[in-house]
Amino acid sequence: MNQRIKKVGLSLLLAVSLVPLNSAFAEEGLRVVEKKTYEVEGETFEVVTSKDEHGTLTYTVPTDVINKEAVAEFVSGLADTSSINPPSISPLSYGPYPWSDTVQGTDRSGTVTWDIGGSNKKDLLNKTTMTIKNGRLKAVYTASGTADSIVVAYDYTFSTSGLTLEFPFLKTEKDKVSWTSEPVENTWLIDTTTHGGEASTYFLMNNAKLEARADIYKGINIFRPVARKTVTPDIN
Repeated sequence: MNQRIKKVGLSLLLAVSLVPLNSAFAEEGLRVVEKKTYEVEGETFEVVTSKDEHGTLTYTVPTDVINKEAVAEFVSGLADTSSINPPSISPLSYGPYPWSDTVQGTDRSGTVTWDIGGSNKKDLLNKTTMTIKNGRLKAVYTASGTADSIVVAYDYTFSTSGLTLEFPFLKTEKDKVSWTSEPVENTWLIDTTTHGGEASTYFLMNNAKLEARADIYKGINIFRPVARKTVTPDIN
């Protein structure tokens, strides 16, 4: 009897230990909606498209290719940018004053590229609003082969008092909003949307510090590229 219980316990333990990280990712709301094969410059590769509970699409490539730069550019072209919100316009305000940038970070065999933008405005009641639009975040393992796993994250930190934050898809903590993915295994590329929103205050808005990063795992190595952007309103 005891031997049977030990065997059942061992079987359960093995079953739990063999659950891949992608299963944990799916439990958080990300599910695979499409696997499709493409060809770029003579190289054939698979693109896996996943969707989270908010409808956000994430693209990964589990196929090893030689020209990663060309393939990554092609995958970026698959992204649906229709949800990227234009700055709102009000006749009773100064602005909006738009801004946009592409920021990058590199750590040895890892890179992150972030297309980010938004606008700043102030209304007649002296309320300053900083809008951050949806952006695109791309993390790449640039060495040969695929990474063991990749995690991407981003956050926005606002320097002001009396702050109101409206970022519905992000975790809010005092003056900061953030998002972190679950690990995705056996890919060299993650291309996903970064969600925007609005931060507003009736006090002085000093700046917003925006940061995107990746943890790229390969064997005993961890590559941690970071991309940063500081936005200072010109309407205080």
